[in-house]
Amino acid sequence: NIYTGFLSDVHNASSWVPLNTSLITDTLYVDEAWPPTTADYYIYAVEAIYTTGESVFSFSNTVYGVPVSVDELEVNEVKVYPNPARNTLYIENSEQGIAVIYSVTGQFMGEYHLNDQLHGINVSSFSKGLYLIKIVGNNNEVKSLKFFKD
Repeated sequence: NIYTGFLSDVHNASSWVPLNTSLITDTLYVDEAWPPTTADYYIYAVEAIYTTGESVFSFSNTVYGVPVSVDELEVNEVKVYPNPARNTLYIENSEQGIAVIYSVTGQFMGEYHLNDQLHGINVSSFSKGLYLIKIVGNNNEVKSLKFFKD
């Protein structure tokens, strides 16, 4: 039998559900469920069952699995850059709406109207440190991001 599970759960390999549904007689096995739905470190276990009834597990090298799906890609994800910002902070792919910036201590730094796909905000007068930017689109969708002022 062939199993796969999280590396952190390798001590429970004997309780993992087998990937195969029938006896494997070939030396090649393709995991049709790969890639996984959760990004993590995985390991494969091969259980050899001997005619005496004994079984022994052999383990593969660790594999880092990253989910891959077109559905997960947000083509128009809001981005702020450069991070850290020195003079101008750019907001890309925002909808029309407003951006409100606060210092990490909660001090209101400004409110900016967004009306296009790329908007620049002058942050040259801000002190160095971490800031929070809340972007509220006209559809009331809220995105909260962080940036550093250099």
